[in-house]
Amino acid sequence: MYNENMINNITIELCIGNIDDALKASSYPIDRIELNSALELGGLSSSIETIRYLKKHISIPLCCMVRPRGGDFCYSENEYQIMLKDAENFLKEGADGIVFGFLHKDNTIDKRRTQEMALADGLR
Repeated sequence: MYNENMINNITIELCIGNIDDALKASSYPIDRIELNSALELGGLSSSIETIRYLKKHISIPLCCMVRPRGGDFCYSENEYQIMLKDAENFLKEGADGIVFGFLHKDNTIDKRRTQEMALADGLR
């Protein structure tokens, strides 16, 4: 994605863990915010209300973390289905993108789930 703030073709994205920091960050020349909660756990999904609030109060793109818990990135089928629904809801609420990761137990990328989630992001 091209943004007029882009410096030397480098995208500047800040990983933000709360509303106040996101509001402060939006006053600087950055290209987008990666919205999380619980950064001390590696970043978890924020609430729908947080996304709604920020979409009303900032103008830079907002990408939302889709991660229901800390720990590894090997999710059960139930967790995975909820993550798909969370991603859909974040996008419906105006998120400009989603951030996620899926691994197998051997730490290789779970390509099937990654592709399915990426396709969900593309349905906006």
